[in-house]
Amino acid sequence: MPGTSGRVTKARLQRLSGWFGGDVITAGSKGYDDARRVWNAMYDRRPALVLRPAGAADVATAIRFGREHDLAIAIKSGAHSAAGHSSIDDGLVIDLSLMRGVTVDPIARTARVNGGALLGEMDIAAQAYGLVCPVGVIGHTGVAGLTLGGGIGRLQRHYGLTIDSLRAVELVTADGRTVRATEADEPDLFWGLRGAGPNFGVATAFEFDLHPFGPLLHRGLAIYRGSQVRDVWAMVDEYGRAAPEAVALIMAIARAEPAEEYPPSVAGEPIVLVAYNHSGDAAAVEADTAPLRAGPEPVSLTSGSQPYLEVQTANDLAMGWGHRSWILGSYADDLRPDVLDALVDHVADAPTGASISASLQGSAMARF
Repeated sequence: MPGTSGRVTKARLQRLSGWFGGDVITAGSKGYDDARRVWNAMYDRRPALVLRPAGAADVATAIRFGREHDLAIAIKSGAHSAAGHSSIDDGLVIDLSLMRGVTVDPIARTARVNGGALLGEMDIAAQAYGLVCPVGVIGHTGVAGLTLGGGIGRLQRHYGLTIDSLRAVELVTADGRTVRATEADEPDLFWGLRGAGPNFGVATAFEFDLHPFGPLLHRGLAIYRGSQVRDVWAMVDEYGRAAPEAVALIMAIARAEPAEEYPPSVAGEPIVLVAYNHSGDAAAVEADTAPLRAGPEPVSLTSGSQPYLEVQTANDLAMGWGHRSWILGSYADDLRPDVLDALVDHVADAPTGASISASLQGSAMARF
């Protein structure tokens, strides 16, 4: 069979189909090309087999089948792995997209989220009760991958990382056992899942604490010329050292394109953007962000309030499937003036869409 390297026979696949409750997709199946796609178009991999489980029992079956046939296994939830880990050549992809759904308990302020659920599902379910879990910024990202990677977004300085709100994980281990891990049950496994590394098992469900929030998020955006980068960074750096925990802040260096979306004075040129999200009381926004208006004169300045659910999906199309994305990151306490100048020079010549950003950390993220 093409792509299986002789390890999986047609007869074995037929037997698998007889007891597997989800979809069995091979290189010869209708829909194979859709099933192997991932968010980052840089990765065009061809797995030997894609299994879409309908539940935890199917996940266990898929893992056992992969082990019995010596197939390397990749897990696909939202398929947003920037490094392409959601698929694999010649191996087995366990695709959790049939296992979606979110259930919220508004009294306990908790959510149960299935392993294939997306951030948008979780946001909508929680906001129906005036609640939120701090998650990422693109609605079609998978909850599973984001959580097990830590989870950063617009609310983490206020409520911590996504993983800080995690109460429990249900997963299937490499030997096919179904395990529930919490701080009280399987505590070592629960600790490991929250940052010790990958491959502890396939997460089939999560439980999260939720926090009262919404429906409005208060926002501001200032645009500066690239030549102002040193002064802008000095302002951002000083502000960040004592910023209120309700304020999430990002400074980005990019090129003002498409030109029609920016003021004519900077269209097509390198720019510096400073954006904040304030998740606290509307009455506190002006005072909490005043230092950001006391720095260099921006080319443009906008501010206002917007429903959280609208903000969370605002970039879903721009960050849609099919783009080629190369993403790198690191931590820094400061940026030297010559580094700032070099970054501005870089975006001046880089392909359209290239940007460098620095996000404010700390606050609630540092307490957990």
